[in-house]
Amino acid sequence: MEANVSTISNPANATFIPHYWIDSYDALTGLFTQTQPTFDDISGNILLDQLPIATTSSLGLVEPDGVSISIANGVISTTGNIISPVNIGPIQNEWINSYDALTGEFTLAQPSYSNISGTISSGSLPTPTQSSRGGIYSSPTVGNNFVYAIASNGVPLFSQPVFANIGGQANVAQIPIATANSLGIVEPDNNSITIANGIITAVSSVTPANLSSTANEWVNGYNATTGTWEISQPNFSNISGKVLSNQLPLATASNVGGVTVDNVSIFVNDGVLTAPSSVTPENVPANSNLWMNGYNSTTGNFSLGEINFSNIQGNATISQLPQIMSTILGFVINSGDTGNNVGPELVSSENWEIVKCTTITKTSDTSTPFEFSLNQNGNSIFSSNPILSAGTSTGNILQWNDFSSINISANDLFTIDIIQGSSSWAATILLQGYLGG
Repeated sequence: MEANVSTISNPANATFIPHYWIDSYDALTGLFTQTQPTFDDISGNILLDQLPIATTSSLGLVEPDGVSISIANGVISTTGNIISPVNIGPIQNEWINSYDALTGEFTLAQPSYSNISGTISSGSLPTPTQSSRGGIYSSPTVGNNFVYAIASNGVPLFSQPVFANIGGQANVAQIPIATANSLGIVEPDNNSITIANGIITAVSSVTPANLSSTANEWVNGYNATTGTWEISQPNFSNISGKVLSNQLPLATASNVGGVTVDNVSIFVNDGVLTAPSSVTPENVPANSNLWMNGYNSTTGNFSLGEINFSNIQGNATISQLPQIMSTILGFVINSGDTGNNVGPELVSSENWEIVKCTTITKTSDTSTPFEFSLNQNGNSIFSSNPILSAGTSTGNILQWNDFSSINISANDLFTIDIIQGSSSWAATILLQGYLGG
């Protein structure tokens, strides 16, 4: 029969921790556990020489003077007169730093930071202003940026400096080496190019060509053989950094540009526009004589109302008013014999727009038709004259609208000529239209 065998590990290193002791050991893992002992863990009594001497700032061993204070059998008693401490009210930013047992008086002083242990919390620090100190936030390193201000909430503000922000001159070691694609330091070969007093001179006799300013383009190449420049319009990949808000044009209905949000109907978070509600407005079909006079952003519903004149500003024009048909003038023909200027001469009292001429037959001739002409200032208003057929029945109403002119002015004179007819014909002839034509 084979016995169970466990592997015993070597004891692990135990890091020294002040005021801790080893209270257990696991032989299988080789690990120790450490805890800080309490007074209950220690037997016996502490010796006098194991106690620290008490000071004004730390607990420790004290010895009565045997005059004003004595100890007997572990009991502290006082002798002589005991002075009661003098009352003292709180004084802002000061604490008690001593007491005179003979007078009962305390002395106060404002503590300094050296009197206070521990570390102040960030919430206890005031925010900085231009005239007072305060706490500021830490910030990671931002490449090619420096702190140019500290906001009132303690946050450092960064920006990339321009050469105007930097004093002195760059050292040669601080300038990158120029390449075909990047600016930098160059060294003339003193054969084809020389530099004297900061001026580059080509040994070759080729003179660089003049180059006029071209809007939105820059020089991106030069041919030393021909002296000509190459220019092109840069794109955003050629430009480092970020565009500033004040460098953006304002957006319009037809142009892309910068916009601001009111944070009421639209919000921006990390560059994402968000509407405060995901409610989609309902579809509203066209409604005659109704308009939208309200919207519920919670439900997406519109409220509609009927338009009345109190909703409309200003005054209606004549062209917006409905037109009312009226009789302009009329002729009563009791005998339809052929002739000119039959009946009275009638004068228009207003401006009119002619719409129709209506005839009402009273009697007719069974063999002779009835043709007439209405004249405005001597000229017929018809393109072709109306003709009533022979034998038209009594009470028959006919309408005519073949006019050569439809406009009537005030004081226009109207007459009627009977082109064809007989005494058997009798009729009423009305001219009708809209006032104000």
